[in-house]
Amino acid sequence: MDPVTGMVDKAVALLANLSTISEGRMAIAKAGGIPLLVEVVESGSQRGKENAASILMQLCLNSPKFCTLVLQEGAVPPLVALSQSGTPRAKEKAQQLLSHFRSQREGSAGKVCLVYLLCIKMIHWEIFFHVSLVELEALHQCLPAEYVLDVRRY
Repeated sequence: MDPVTGMVDKAVALLANLSTISEGRMAIAKAGGIPLLVEVVESGSQRGKENAASILMQLCLNSPKFCTLVLQEGAVPPLVALSQSGTPRAKEKAQQLLSHFRSQREGSAGKVCLVYLLCIKMIHWEIFFHVSLVELEALHQCLPAEYVLDVRRY
């Protein structure tokens, strides 16, 4: 293992422990940890991805504000990928977090749709190929009209 990767894994494991308490979650968010955690979910080691997904879940379950920040950082595509190709624990954490995002979206009509955030951030469209047809249809309803044609073209 690369020494840098080992240090990142240890730091993320420590943050996972801190994320279980309110003060730890606040410190992680205040220090700008959310973008870094999304990056670890996207390109970290298997262990790092597991722990980063766990931290993001703790942040989102305990604060709608943090959840919004996680979504704005583009966490959905790497979480979808992790839910399909990660370790069993990583898959579970990613699926739980994605389910939380869906329930948050369904529970409050005033919030911006998850897919709309993806479109705004110009996230790669191949993410839709990793979503079931039922989920795509449900998400499709949230898209502005100009994106509907783009989705159907693929």
